Amino acid sequence: MKKEKLSQTEKVEKTEKESKELKKEIVSLRKEIKTKAINYITAGLGLVVGLAWNEFIKDTINYLYPGEANSLIAKFIYAFILTIVVVLMTMYLSKVFDVKTKKGKE
Repeated sequence: MKKEKLSQTEKVEKTEKESKELKKEIVSLRKEIKTKAINYITAGLGLVVGLAWNEFIKDTINYLYPGEANSLIAKFIYAFILTIVVVLMTMYLSKVFDVKTKKGKE
């Protein structure tokens, strides 16, 4: 009789332990889902802002350079300058986040 009670107690303890682990995994999964959702929403809003600025810059180029040949050159210059700015910003941000990552590991 004592063996059965002991084994039942062990089963209950094992079940409780598994339940706690499962709850931890569920909490972790919820946090990950929230984080990813926030990242996707932020990226989407960033795209909307980028498209709005793109439209503004296109209209500004058309206003300043009404001729087709001039607007083509202006668009090329705009694309070239924008590419340089984005590359420089990406390099800067990667250095900033790399430094934070290294500091976090130490």
